[in-house]
Amino acid sequence: MATVKLWGRVQPKQASQKFYRCGMEFTREWPEQPYEVDKATAERLKQEQMLEVVYTDPHAGLNKTEPEGFERTASADQTSGASVTDASDVLNNHDALNANAGLPQGAVINDGGNVTRGDGDKSAAESANTAPLDAVARHDAIKEAIGQLDPANTDVWTVSGSPKADALSEITGWSVSAADRDAVWALVLAEQGNP
Repeated sequence: MATVKLWGRVQPKQASQKFYRCGMEFTREWPEQPYEVDKATAERLKQEQMLEVVYTDPHAGLNKTEPEGFERTASADQTSGASVTDASDVLNNHDALNANAGLPQGAVINDGGNVTRGDGDKSAAESANTAPLDAVARHDAIKEAIGQLDPANTDVWTVSGSPKADALSEITGWSVSAADRDAVWALVLAEQGNP
């Protein structure tokens, strides 16, 4: 039987300190050693909304959402695989958020068809509906958009309770990535005292 190595923990946005699934105990911390499970168990763990599951050592910081050669047999909530594990790191390190930090003046940045120079001058190719290049400004706008969502409207929230990226995109006017949504949502929860 083929096995898959994975690391799993309780989602940082969940209130639980421990969670049991498939006969395994998960805590809020990444385990030092991976779990070895069959593909069906790996898929079940990946689909579990209470868990964050990665297939490379999270201590190395090189996570990917699926192991090489892994195929899903059923659809599941597709997530970015990115997470913010310590909201204070995000709040205190704006340069780390800014993908353009440290670029030389005038460097050309291509973010999927929208070309901008590193000094902020936008080329004619860039449309008006592009996310701000500065991550702090982008995250501030997403946080403001989250505040505009109706908490009672289930169409704008995921089953796990986070805002839908599409709903945020409608408010901001640009395509909000799941990674940006997750990072800002972690900050919002941390500010509310829900790590």
